Amino acid sequence: MLTLLFNYSEEEYVSAIFKSVLAEKWKSIEAERYYITITTASGRKLILWNNNKYYAWASDGRFIAGEKGTSWDNARPSVNLLHQMIKRINQEVINTINTMPNGERVDKYA
Repeated sequence: MLTLLFNYSEEEYVSAIFKSVLAEKWKSIEAERYYITITTASGRKLILWNNNKYYAWASDGRFIAGEKGTSWDNARPSVNLLHQMIKRINQEVINTINTMPNGERVDKYA
């Protein structure tokens, strides 16, 4: 049996933000030393803490929609949504790497 330990508790409003962003098409992902910024096709931005992978990942962040925004610190979404977000980020990055500048997929030649 696998036990997951986190420094911070789940907050419903952070889970709602994750659900919303996961449901949208993504325009870009930018990774810096401590943060990942996801920009959706509608222009909304999710900025996530990208450190302490196993116990505090995404425990700090901001969500910006137009001129409005919200932030959280020492909170997290549900474990399920954390896994969905990590999987989606990995898939989006792989798709970016496997796409040539003309939009053609590199892996179709493999």
